[in-house]
Amino acid sequence: MQDYLILKLEGVLQSWGTHTYEDYRPSNMFPTLSGILGLLAACLGIDRKDWERLQALDRSLELAVRVDQVMLGARRLMPVKITDFHTVMDARKVDGKVNKYPVVSRREYLCDAKFTLAIRATAHPCITLDELEAAVKKPHYTPFLGRRACPLTRPLWEMRVQADAFETALG
Repeated sequence: MQDYLILKLEGVLQSWGTHTYEDYRPSNMFPTLSGILGLLAACLGIDRKDWERLQALDRSLELAVRVDQVMLGARRLMPVKITDFHTVMDARKVDGKVNKYPVVSRREYLCDAKFTLAIRATAHPCITLDELEAAVKKPHYTPFLGRRACPLTRPLWEMRVQADAFETALG
């Protein structure tokens, strides 16, 4: 048996980015590893330029994500994407040069989605589950669901369980 931290990722909007370049910022239909690591790093107070601690966090945990159902009464809502448009000045082109004309940027957001996250420690973690649990319960920086425009609608913390596998931990 191993300890697992169970977290809930719930918010009106979420955005779990993939490869992007200035004018189009898509979202996956589920949380990305980099997005989750960024969220946990914010809770721990790890600066985004602190590569050593970010790599230590990455080497310290294994995780699994479950897609949960969103219900509206008796009706199950399917996750949908919406697009927000922004005008960007001095956007980079593919060749790295600055575009002298304004660019309309499209950003995708995920609606009607919620996820449960199970986290366990690796064999030799640099950051322990106890440290992570304390940080999630009292975050150093405000956590968000992929982008700053995507706040949580409930605390991340759900519970700590003992299980023999991710499937059991996620119940």
